[in-house]
Amino acid sequence: MIEGSSSVEPFDLDTLFAEFFLKIQQVGLQNYSPIELTEYWQRHDLFQISETVRLLSPDKEEVGLYLGINPQGQALIEVRGEIKTLSSGLTSIRKRL
Repeated sequence: MIEGSSSVEPFDLDTLFAEFFLKIQQVGLQNYSPIELTEYWQRHDLFQISETVRLLSPDKEEVGLYLGINPQGQALIEVRGEIKTLSSGLTSIRKRL
């Protein structure tokens, strides 16, 4: 385990998605365009645009600049001049300490 990361209890992906889509319906976001959802996310995001963050993956840790999310919901992180698109649970984003 990488220092500073937390272990997470195993979960059922189907249950996670079912709960996620239920929440979307409850707050009325199902009729929004991808651009509107992106704007909604940015207003409620834990990270700030241009914030320095740590990327933690099973084999390495990198420091990058958080650029927000794209319309597909993928996190955009700039690392050494390259923009990485993150959509895997294998890599997590943490606030830089």
